[in-house]
Amino acid sequence: MRMKFYYGWYIVIGSALCQFVCMATSQVTVGVLMTPVIEELGWKVWQFTFGLSVSLLGGAISSVIVGKIIDSRGPKILVLLGALTSTLCFVALGTQSNIFAFITLYSIGGLIGWSLFGPMVVNVTLSKWFIEKRGWTISLGSMGSSSAFVITPFLFTLIVDSWGWRNGYFLLAFLVAVIVIPTSLLMRRQPEDYGLIPDGKNKECQTKKYHETVPEINLTREQALRTYPFWAITIGFALITGGLMGIFVHGLPFAEESGFSRKIGATALSINGIGNLCAKPVWGYFLQRINTLKIVLAAYSLTSIAVMLILLSGQENNGVLLLIAFLLFGIGFSATVPLNEFITAEYFGRAHLGAIRGASYPLTTIGTLIGPILTGYWFDVSATYVPAFLSIIVVFIVAMGITYSARKPEKIIST
Repeated sequence: MRMKFYYGWYIVIGSALCQFVCMATSQVTVGVLMTPVIEELGWKVWQFTFGLSVSLLGGAISSVIVGKIIDSRGPKILVLLGALTSTLCFVALGTQSNIFAFITLYSIGGLIGWSLFGPMVVNVTLSKWFIEKRGWTISLGSMGSSSAFVITPFLFTLIVDSWGWRNGYFLLAFLVAVIVIPTSLLMRRQPEDYGLIPDGKNKECQTKKYHETVPEINLTREQALRTYPFWAITIGFALITGGLMGIFVHGLPFAEESGFSRKIGATALSINGIGNLCAKPVWGYFLQRINTLKIVLAAYSLTSIAVMLILLSGQENNGVLLLIAFLLFGIGFSATVPLNEFITAEYFGRAHLGAIRGASYPLTTIGTLIGPILTGYWFDVSATYVPAFLSIIVVFIVAMGITYSARKPEKIIST
């Protein structure tokens, strides 16, 4: 007999809220704030974007320690600390006028701020509360991130244009305080701590199917690092993420370089966000029913086709094709977080999942940082996005091959 309402669903709700606020405040709004900040303070574009880069690096550095804390203490204290730190950082960002203060505050925010209620922390927690429904719940939770891309840019632009960028930062502080701080109180480490089992099943009613889906092994971080699948998955998704971010960041410049108006380019990115959001539950559905590696092939084959169509739309100056291509790109893009989190938990178990994700997260972050930089550099050298985008298709194909070669470990590797 199932419980009337499994507490794990509160974790799903908390995950979606945290990911929405994390993505909205730390990434999506950066582009909205950039122009008014640099115009008022006389900064360079690279100085402003450097703040985002050090923020991402800070999150990558802290993830190694944070992952182990999730396993031992749970997410509550991390989410609460991250929310309090982020609130203070955003208030301070709204009052500062110095580039060194700006970079320092973004460094602190990335290190012990918004990264502590970001995707890695909450998705690891979800994987501990669900096994049979893991793909579905991770997809539902990550819809928070996708929603941020759809909702935030338009609304936040109106606010910043009307009230100024300083009030914009104050609003971000308010958003974190009223949503994430209360949400932190919902977060729990794992169902076993409360006499429950994953998916909310009663111990007397566990099915044979349930036993078969529970991972047979739980590898420690050190044991996982000694396996080929860990490195294949980590490198594969680092390459995939780098390619995805290269297209996403340079999507609007590509549209303009191809002769489309900014309005068409912005519409394409919005459609990308809608496709990303709507496809999340679809990927979650298939993760429960189809081999994970086959979904990797499907998702990034679709993404590769989308990039080819993006290039073709530029060559043909076809706006409708551009919109269709970015819709397909968003659908493929949306599988990234659910796939990465699902396959890591599936292959290495729940017991030390935080520590294992903490070890792989820095490499994925490197892909996020380097992808847009290399894409932009190749454009500067060749004066066109065509070679860079073609190279990203090759990267997707190579990454699919590397990831597909990973097979679930059958036994614990001795340390």
